[in-house]
Amino acid sequence: MAAANLGDSRKSVVWMLEAMKDMLPQAGVTLQLAGATDETVRRAAAAVRFPVEFLGHLKRQQLQQVMQNADIFCFGSLLDDWGYVLVEAMANGMVPVAPNISPFDEILNGVGSCYRQHSPDDFVRVLSLVISGDLSKGRRQAIDRAETCFSRQAFGRSILHSVESIVTR
Repeated sequence: MAAANLGDSRKSVVWMLEAMKDMLPQAGVTLQLAGATDETVRRAAAAVRFPVEFLGHLKRQQLQQVMQNADIFCFGSLLDDWGYVLVEAMANGMVPVAPNISPFDEILNGVGSCYRQHSPDDFVRVLSLVISGDLSKGRRQAIDRAETCFSRQAFGRSILHSVESIVTR
């Protein structure tokens, strides 16, 4: 999980941590939290049954390195209109878990998994399925989707296609 301010209620980090508190620990699972934290976040993280690392505020390049070495990106915000953070997570090879609302469902389009918003049980169910799934396959799918649909090259192809369709009319 990453946010400029992990305690910002709009990011739902505390909500996700509270939902995870009853998840059974699984070998090799460590939760990394990047961003400024507060006592509310620390208390919620202390209740989680697996290791939690507080990475603090990271510069963009440092955060991308962390993302490239992680497997899953837990996303709780309901307010990211463009879904940029999900695309960045996928481009760095992370399997996203996000609310099943627009635009996140369209961005993911079968990569990673979506959960019902405001449903801690569904969030934990989906996260558990992703953890126990084929993460190397999920990572490849995430990178492929980011490159195919959201890269500069994909944007250029889309612009070119739009221009060509106007010219051929």
